[in-house]
Amino acid sequence: MSEELLSEKLRDRRGSFRQKFLFIAYFLPNMADLNLQAIHDELIQVAYEAGKMMLAANPANIDTGTKLNSVDIVTEVDKGVEKMVSTRLSAAFPSISFMGEETYKPGMRIGPEPTFVVDPIDGTTNFIHSFPDACISLGLAIERKATVGVIYNPWQDLLYTAIKGQGAYMTRVRGTAPRGCPWRRPLAPSTGSAPPSSPSNGARTATAPTSTSRRPCSAG
Repeated sequence: MSEELLSEKLRDRRGSFRQKFLFIAYFLPNMADLNLQAIHDELIQVAYEAGKMMLAANPANIDTGTKLNSVDIVTEVDKGVEKMVSTRLSAAFPSISFMGEETYKPGMRIGPEPTFVVDPIDGTTNFIHSFPDACISLGLAIERKATVGVIYNPWQDLLYTAIKGQGAYMTRVRGTAPRGCPWRRPLAPSTGSAPPSSPSNGARTATAPTSTSRRPCSAG
């Protein structure tokens, strides 16, 4: 290898190292300052507030339209919940980015910086038809990896929470002690119409959905 080519490769490598260093120097302090437990606790309170909005709404009196990228129906409650969530989280954690389903635009991507990811009403079709299997899904991603998650179904008062590396928990009735979720338990064989090997189904096939059943918390 010629000296000129070697020098060029070394310059490229130094440039790559410099970019990585600048990335770490910019984002690491923000990540280190994050209190995941505090974020987890705030997400729970936000989820409960969203649940009240969902329960108070009467789908029969809400103007609806069709989502551009899914079969679910967009409702005024869907947008209202996301606005409330965005306002609450922006006030509590102004340095954390936000991405919501209702405000998403084509081409948007989650970056490496801490980002709240929100589906205000997961299961909109169920919500519109007053089927009590809809929930709010809240998450925090860091470096594009799920780090904190909260899912709440207000009709069943069923709460799922998790912090990366600290386990996942379910609370069926507010005020009771949370129970650890047995995620390591083998899943039941699928009886759904889609083949288990289909990559597009993932864990969904393990929940055995059929043409007449709906998957809890994401049945829309």
